[in-house]
Parts: sequence; structure tokens; C-alpha cells
Amino acid sequence: MAVRGIIGAFSTNARPDLFPDDALMSWYDNIHIPDVIATSGMKTALRYEALDPNAKYSWLVVYPVKDINFAGTEEFDNIPKGGHEEIDAHQFTDLAQLDLRIGARIQVFEPPSATKGRSSYLLAESINIPSEDVAQFDRWYNAEFLPALTKMSSFRRATRYNVVQSLVPGGPKHLVFYEFDTAEIPMDQIQRGRQNPKAQEVLKSATVEDVGYKLVKEAGVLDESL
Repeated sequence: MAVRGIIGAFSTNARPDLFPDDALMSWYDNIHIPDVIATSGMKTALRYEALDPNAKYSWLVVYPVKDINFAGTEEFDNIPKGGHEEIDAHQFTDLAQLDLRIGARIQVFEPPSATKGRSSYLLAESINIPSEDVAQFDRWYNAEFLPALTKMSSFRRATRYNVVQSLVPGGPKHLVFYEFDTAEIPMDQIQRGRQNPKAQEVLKSATVEDVGYKLVKEAGVLDESL
């Protein structure tokens, strides 16, 4: 059965001594992304850059897919990952710190008044929480946290994924993309939503990491949602 979701590539330049960011991303945008969206299973590419220059991962590339099982196919494995003269025949993994996450979409939440379509700004939230605490987290998240987001004027949508595979051992098991209408993501309000006694009880066993991103490149089928 097909499983809707994403293939998400979080990366940063690990060898700026060899290639500056713009040279590395020129290869990514002009060679790698066209190779990816030429496949049968990945038809949309959305590349974001971190709003914080000190973020662990400078870039996030999201490939929304109709079926995440495509990531287990020979066609996916055969996508070229470097070897071009533009990067002196290096593989991208030689030049970048990379975490590739395969996420199954489990929830899309948006207020009735939200602007339709994708936003150019998102907050990527990576969550690790013990499996025995997930049900309690879900109840709090749906009953309290999501309704609080609707009170933020720039909030557009939240899309949740279970991470079924990650390149980094012990990586986050859950991923949420919060879409906002502006780069001024209201982190102070978001943090307050996690600081009341109920939230702190739910989140005491969790690790949560938030990074804001701005869309800088889109290719392929442009009306695809996250």
C-alpha cells in the first residue's frame, strides 16, 4: 500500500575549504534536483535555507512523495549523488554533513481561515520521545498545542510525520513542519505553549529541536503539498 510522505534531506557544507556554499548549491539546484525529479517517484523538490546562519543544518530539501516506499527501490538508489565536474567528481556525501529522513505523513492541521497553498516559511520541529509516551503526547498536542497555534496570526498549517528511516543513527522519530506566512516565526509564543505545567509533564521525556527555514528553490510539480 502506498504511504504518503516526504523524503527530507537536511544538510550543511562540511568542506567549505573545497567549495563555498553557493558553488555546492549550484550543483544541487542545477544538476542534482533535475536528476531527482526525473525519477518516477519524486516529482517535486523544495529547497529551503535556514533563517539562522548558525543552524546545525543550513539547508533542508523536501521531496513530497505519493509513496515513501520509493526510497527502497533500485531506481532511488541509482539517483546520481555526485561525480560531476562541477564538484570535481566528489560525491555530495563527501562534502556535506547530511541527514536523510523518510517520513510517513500522519496529520495535516490548518485553521479554516488559513491561506491555501504552501507557505515560503516553515519551522521544522524534530522530536524524539519514548514510544510509551507517544499517546500522551498526541492527546496534549491535539487538545492544547494545535489550538494555541491557531491564535498566531501568521500560522498557516502543521504537517506531521513519523520518521520511519533516518541516515543518522538515533535520529528524531517525529518531524513536524509548521508553515507561517512570514519569516517572523513567533518562537516566543510557541515556547510559551510548551511551558505550562501540563506541557512540561508531557514533554519531560522528549527532546525537541526547532529550526526556521525559508523557501529558496522549487522545481517539478509546484502545486504539491508537504
